[in-house]
Amino acid sequence: MDTLLDRENNPRALLLSGTGRYSDPQHDYDATSEGLAGVLEEAGFDVVIASDVEAALTWLSSPWNWPDLLAVNVGLPRDGQPVPAEAAASGLRSWLGSGRPLLAIHTSATSFTDVSEWSDALGQGPAGNETGSLAGTLRIVPDPDPAAEYPHPLGWTYERPDGGRTVFATGGHDAGTFLQPQYRELLSEGISWLADSLLPVGVPTE
Repeated sequence: MDTLLDRENNPRALLLSGTGRYSDPQHDYDATSEGLAGVLEEAGFDVVIASDVEAALTWLSSPWNWPDLLAVNVGLPRDGQPVPAEAAASGLRSWLGSGRPLLAIHTSATSFTDVSEWSDALGQGPAGNETGSLAGTLRIVPDPDPAAEYPHPLGWTYERPDGGRTVFATGGHDAGTFLQPQYRELLSEGISWLADSLLPVGVPTE
């Protein structure tokens, strides 16, 4: 099985960013997606940031279009329409059964409400059972006591029934999160764990 270091070319990551109906006034998804992309690139991935979430999900309907890793940084649409739309939902389901690694952060856990497989894949739904944790301490800046640290749950790892791996990180509210060395280190460790499960290039045998 290929690993990150064995490949002739860098593995590809598709990053869904909160644009259009998947954005909201409380989050700067452009900035946080750039921060997340930077951590993925440091880990050795070539990253494409999707400017249209539903078009990118629809594109995933074909296994020939599957990237090595899917990263998700989106919000919850509140327009009363299906989340995601039918064609995009089909692509998302196709990906979630592919056995490939998934990385999601922050508000992404609340999105894709019409695809039950999404919460399952994150380790939240009926089939979910988190198998590890991304726990640590974050230094809160500014703080009256420069030595103070506060415990903060940062996420979890999950081995899905399809054999794929998921990392979910709770942080990512603003770009400053990605300036926290501890958070970047924890993300890097999670991404490294995902990279160890990369599947060979090409369409998987079904």
